Amino acid sequence: MYRTFYNIKSKPFQSSADPKFMWASEKHKEALATLKYGIINNKGFVLLTGDVGTGKTTLINALLKILENDNGIIYASVPDCNLDFIDFINYVAYSFGMEEDFKTKGSFLISFKKFLINAAKNGKKVLLIIDESQLLTDELLEQIRLLSNIDRADSKILNIFFVGQNEFNDILLKKSNRAVRQRLSLNYNLHHLTTFETYDYIKHRLKVAGTSCELFTHSAVQKIHQYSEGAPRRINILCDHCLLSGYVNKQKKIDEAIVQECAIELEIPSIITTSDPETLEFDTLEHKKIKPTSIPNPLVDGKGGFSILRKFPIKIQTLLVALSAFSLCVILIMLIFLYHNADKQKLVVTTHIKPSLENQNKENLKTDPHKKTKPDEIKPEHPPFETKTIIIRFKHNTNDFNEDDLSVINEYAQLLLNYPDAKVDITGYTDSMGAPQYNINLSKLRANIVKSFLLGKGIKTDQISARGLGSENPVENNDTSMGRQMNRRVKITAYQKDQ
Repeated sequence: MYRTFYNIKSKPFQSSADPKFMWASEKHKEALATLKYGIINNKGFVLLTGDVGTGKTTLINALLKILENDNGIIYASVPDCNLDFIDFINYVAYSFGMEEDFKTKGSFLISFKKFLINAAKNGKKVLLIIDESQLLTDELLEQIRLLSNIDRADSKILNIFFVGQNEFNDILLKKSNRAVRQRLSLNYNLHHLTTFETYDYIKHRLKVAGTSCELFTHSAVQKIHQYSEGAPRRINILCDHCLLSGYVNKQKKIDEAIVQECAIELEIPSIITTSDPETLEFDTLEHKKIKPTSIPNPLVDGKGGFSILRKFPIKIQTLLVALSAFSLCVILIMLIFLYHNADKQKLVVTTHIKPSLENQNKENLKTDPHKKTKPDEIKPEHPPFETKTIIIRFKHNTNDFNEDDLSVINEYAQLLLNYPDAKVDITGYTDSMGAPQYNINLSKLRANIVKSFLLGKGIKTDQISARGLGSENPVENNDTSMGRQMNRRVKITAYQKDQ
């Protein structure tokens, strides 16, 4: 309806999880890298959780799009877990192309084991993705765990990805589900988008839809983030409604008023989050004036009376009020006196200082007639930034760095906070033990882990770039254990952007 009015080819804020419109924040990139790492390395049980509407299903669809081009991976996805066990195993069998209708658990296990062993013999990995995992019953969850027992002695032949809302973590914490919990090898939680990420998300979807125009003002984006809490699904619903409302009102650009009107129509409560430091920057961009917040008087209760004074007898209350009024008058008289006296003192001081400054300026002109005197010239708080490189090393087959490196990177982050214009290049490397593509993915993952650490310390996103080069540029020989350990590293180099 509004596409022609806004000159766009398709609706940019459809609620369906279309991978074409996927915008990957740093969180989503890390989550996708974690999932890819899990299947490439046969990690078995992997968990992806997040609040409602944070983009879990869209992320899974993006992963499946990638896996379509990988002939070495056989995958199946279960979108609805609200099934009994027989329906569940038949859906899994159908998704994997097993052309058989199973009536019993035993017959399924026999065929499924043959399927997995045959896939392993042909060098293929098998992945089962279970979406909306929070709907799993304890009984079905245990039956799924038992499926993972069909493994070869030397490696896992079935990978299971659980994707669900945060409530699934509570299900896993049950004592009856501890066996599943203990088998989890990777766990990633998706968080909501920040204000700037919300801005980039909206801009990206509009661009995919066919326009580079900013259809939403900065203040409108801030309001959208406020009402949606940074959840992509809620952003889509609100933005779509805003464009429809703008079209009806013949308004080419969506402003704050339209967002608020649409939020009321959709009955979305306004939830102001104070944990997002980027919100204030949008206020600055829009030159919005912040109204001073009234501070309640601790003496006054909700009805306007003096609650503390009411504890005393009437005569004492009257005396205290009179004393307070008298004290205020005295303070006011003193302030007026000090104000007038300060003006006189200022005049005397200025009279004495002015000739001195004139003499000083004359001396400066004699020394260098072209040099202009700058009073109270401000010196930089920090010396110019010098290019600095550190190395962080990871333990074998883990995403953890040791305590010494943790201390080093903490100090490094504190230094970078003093230089907001500095640029940070993060490059991940591995040893040469794994396959080349696996090494590339692992090095990217570790580089992104370091990047996330620095972002958590307050370094800005636009300061940091991260990449993975796999087993390139070894610093030691990969034939020895010590050499491989030295090559499993992340190199971090910071420099001033004009260097």
